[in-house]
Amino acid sequence: MAHDLISDFQSTHPSSAALSDPDEIAILEAVQSNSLLDDSTRIAAQTLLVKAENDLVVLDDEISRVQKILNELQHRRRTKAAHGTAYSSASAPLRKLANEILSYIFVLCCCDSSVTPKYDPGQQQHILGKVCSKWRRLSLDTPHIWSRIDVDYTRYGEGEHQPHDSKVPSLTYEAFLRQATRLCQMSGKVPLSLAFTKTAHLRTNSLDPFAPYFGRVTELYIHWSPNTIRSLFALPFGALPSLRTLDLKGNDIDLSKAHDLLRTPTLRNLSCSFRQTESTWMGQLPLSQLTRLIIPSTILAPIDLLSLLALTPNLTEGSFTTNDRRTLQLTLPTVDHSLPIELPHLHSLNISPFQPFEGQELHGLILPNLRRFVIQTGTSRKWDVGWMPTILRSGILETLRIEDHILLPHEITQILSLTPHLRELELGSGQTFTSSILQKMAIGELVPKLTKLRCFIARISLSPRNYGTLDLHLDMLEHRRSATTAARDIADVTFVIAGNPDAKDAELFFPGLKRMKRMVEESLWNIRSTTHID
Repeated sequence: MAHDLISDFQSTHPSSAALSDPDEIAILEAVQSNSLLDDSTRIAAQTLLVKAENDLVVLDDEISRVQKILNELQHRRRTKAAHGTAYSSASAPLRKLANEILSYIFVLCCCDSSVTPKYDPGQQQHILGKVCSKWRRLSLDTPHIWSRIDVDYTRYGEGEHQPHDSKVPSLTYEAFLRQATRLCQMSGKVPLSLAFTKTAHLRTNSLDPFAPYFGRVTELYIHWSPNTIRSLFALPFGALPSLRTLDLKGNDIDLSKAHDLLRTPTLRNLSCSFRQTESTWMGQLPLSQLTRLIIPSTILAPIDLLSLLALTPNLTEGSFTTNDRRTLQLTLPTVDHSLPIELPHLHSLNISPFQPFEGQELHGLILPNLRRFVIQTGTSRKWDVGWMPTILRSGILETLRIEDHILLPHEITQILSLTPHLRELELGSGQTFTSSILQKMAIGELVPKLTKLRCFIARISLSPRNYGTLDLHLDMLEHRRSATTAARDIADVTFVIAGNPDAKDAELFFPGLKRMKRMVEESLWNIRSTTHID
């Protein structure tokens, strides 16, 4: 079409073609050589100038005409493209989904995402609302996605508490709380989860604006907000009738003043991460109804921890710190320690024993459903084989993390042979895997379902020959990935290397180091390495 327009124009306007007039040629040559023109040539130049000006007018008119045609074609193309997008959208499978299904998808997208009172375009709830007007209306009409509220004023406050790189304008605390209560209203009548974090600088009672919604609060997280915690402890019994989860972090928190709160009949999950120097609050805990108890900063004697576990028969997850020194005198009901203590529902146990610690009292625990076991001391010590029956009895262990304990090869073999369902294994100390263990892991004879591994790699100069070098570990990983074995691929790997893997002579101590780096650079493996200083 464009070629036809040009041909038609040239046929009707021959002056636009190549130069053929001798006068024109002579004038242009004189201009290029800066020569003087005679009178006749000067008169011809004046005539040609008038003709060129007329041609420019004609050309400008033609350009205007063609531009109008081009604009019309571009407009028609944009219209057709918009219609095509609309037709594609109209026929998209997503259009067939009912609002109820879309709303459920929104809830799944935001199930682990909290919302803050100040508008943040990066939050999942607001991202969904920006897709289209229908999604915006639907997101606003889905109360569950607005029910996890993070009252972290430091992210949006003023002055020293405002982040320097924040793109969100500052907001007064009063306005911030008003927005928070608005979110409570948007959550309708569904259960509420409130998180108060880092509001230690505030003197006001952060809980007051939420009082009308206490009846719906099922989860409450208060971290490093002493004023908010004191306000919480001052609430009368029954102020939070639906509370199921309570998570507190901070310093100098006196749980003995939380008597009314701890008597909440619906409380099931309790996490307290702060050191306690007195123990009267232990006697106030509703142990018989708790299913999750996380108190890693409260140091208990093994015999007291055993009593605590015996009084918590419904426990499914626990995290405790213990040593042999009895720093707290617990006021708990009497427990007969001569009888075996069974926790039939416990599937996750985290023990942090501090020196001095023997802990034989805990070896007799019966945990028939244990799936996750973590023990870490902070100081290197020999593995206590007394834990073997406790962690191996269930036969369904999936996660095992043993930090700061040195295990012998036969102990590792025993553990791995009795944990066929193990998926995550972390052994952070000692010369862990021998070549024979690695060979059995490679063919799936040991831990065939393992997908995450963290283990220790010793220097050749410090390791007996039968211990696996880095190269042997990499051989095991590659063999498990091959199609010749039924063992699962170990996709997430961390090697704890004893020494400096970046030193010039590192390859002498760790054969396979360059190979590991090449495997990582080629993005074929998710392998990380950390340094362990001897």
